[in-house]
Amino acid sequence: MGRGSPIPPMLRRKIVDQYQKGVSQRKIAKSLKLSSSTVHNIIQRFRESGTISVCKGQGRKTILDACDLRALRWHCITYRNATVMEITAWAQEYFQKTLSVNTIHRAIRRCRLKLYRSKKKPYLNMIQKRRRFLWAKAHLKWTVAKWKTVLWSDESKFEVLLGKLGCHVIRTKEDKDNSSCYQRSVQKPASLMVWGCMSACGMGSLHIWKGTINAESNASFELLISSSSSSYTFIPVSPTQLHTLVTPHPPPLTPLTIKEEEVNRLFKRLNTRKATGPDSVSPSLLKNCANQLSPVFTDIFNTSLETCHVPACFKISAIVPVPKKTKITGLNDYRPVALTSVVMKSFERLVLSYLKDITDPLLDPLQFAYRSNRSVDDAVILALHFILQHLDSPGSYARILFVDFSSAFNTIIPALLRDKLFQLNVPDSMCSWITDFLTDRRQFVRLGTHVSDLQHISTGSPQGCVLSPLLFSLYTNGCTSGHQSVKLLKFADDTTLIGLISDGDELAYRGTTNTKELKWEQNIRSLTKKAQQRMYFLRQLKKFLLPVKMLVNFYTAIIESILTSSITVWFAAATARDKAKLQCVIHSAEK
Repeated sequence: MGRGSPIPPMLRRKIVDQYQKGVSQRKIAKSLKLSSSTVHNIIQRFRESGTISVCKGQGRKTILDACDLRALRWHCITYRNATVMEITAWAQEYFQKTLSVNTIHRAIRRCRLKLYRSKKKPYLNMIQKRRRFLWAKAHLKWTVAKWKTVLWSDESKFEVLLGKLGCHVIRTKEDKDNSSCYQRSVQKPASLMVWGCMSACGMGSLHIWKGTINAESNASFELLISSSSSSYTFIPVSPTQLHTLVTPHPPPLTPLTIKEEEVNRLFKRLNTRKATGPDSVSPSLLKNCANQLSPVFTDIFNTSLETCHVPACFKISAIVPVPKKTKITGLNDYRPVALTSVVMKSFERLVLSYLKDITDPLLDPLQFAYRSNRSVDDAVILALHFILQHLDSPGSYARILFVDFSSAFNTIIPALLRDKLFQLNVPDSMCSWITDFLTDRRQFVRLGTHVSDLQHISTGSPQGCVLSPLLFSLYTNGCTSGHQSVKLLKFADDTTLIGLISDGDELAYRGTTNTKELKWEQNIRSLTKKAQQRMYFLRQLKKFLLPVKMLVNFYTAIIESILTSSITVWFAAATARDKAKLQCVIHSAEK
């Protein structure tokens, strides 16, 4: 039992007076309706101290004194976003004392601080509103044609990991609008800043911006208005730039034309340690004779692009089997690596750069292989983020399916790839060139000094070609998830399907929501929500003093029809609480 309230001083005085008159303790307790132990303790205290006052107990000594509390308060204000666990670890090290989390909780409250949910930054502060007003005032005389050259952009943030970082802050009640108590908008490297744009010509797609936008880095971009949490920017650009930025992914106006300087630069960058191809042309020869050979090969490359035909000598591959494992058990344990002409690889690099400029914005963002600034770590982190974020909800779990395609590059069908390239705005001439590049190829197997006969193939892309990784990514670009709760992540031919499943999954059939336990709470909640939304229109009609008959007709057609939807199915199994919710809507309509 807990400790009761103390005996009043007047009652203690009466006990002492009766004791001094010779009344026994048992009679005193019986007459005053107190316990014998209470009377005994009061008399015993009177004998020892001669007073009837209650001696102040020693109590539990405070672990943190006033000086310690001042240091704790300073630390909490300096590091407002620190968790209580982090503050406890700091306090134990700083004060050299054993402290619990509850002790720190009480100490924070003694410092007149409290853990609040941090407030989001203001949409626009006074300075930014002033800038917006002055800019609008300075452009009042702009014509419609001039406004069509303005691009509106919006900065957004994609949480990648640790999305709830900095959601709480330690502060006083008065520090609600303190800028240091706001939520942190950018959490590097846990988030990704993305820019979207909109203009009179339409809405563009999201673009990942590399670096910062300012007058020094790009003179054509004039940053006029920026907000702490969300930036809205007016960017005057030329009509040509506007078309380039706003149109999601326009095809290039001219086909690929290779310059002599590009070929010369590629030849001089060749790695002389690389193996030669079937034509026995070594990289060192091309590198040392780049100035003399680049004009010749430039004409050959441009002629090949114009005629959409790849020379037959460039389509020969020497297949070298490379073991995948240390212990070989079968032919599948070898990786068929194709050695192609060094000249053709240089040609492919020029085509690769051209294709990337066209197709990069249209590639699936969840494909992490063969792309710059992406790695295996990004794919694993994003997969874990999807799973952990879903598992934060109670009663949920995730199903993961790992798919690995065998001989992925060999499954590319040139005709299907051509259609996919055309859908990705690749020019028809380039589509024809790639189709010719993949068809009627010749290859032989080389194992030591042994060489097999030539074989003709018209399917697949050789492993070892410069274009093969990008062509495979474009070939599988349409393999995406069509369901919001299913995430499909790809790393080359390794595909991961993450199914985010809630334990309380419900199924809506013909407007009636039924859970797997065959309960109707979710269905009734959905019906009452829809009916309450339509009650707004009934109230507005009543304000216009419409006839009662018309209001009744509106209620019957718009509101009652929702409440009675499939009522014969669920009403008998509905609980009294759910029926009361329905009755509440009906009473509101009657008023």
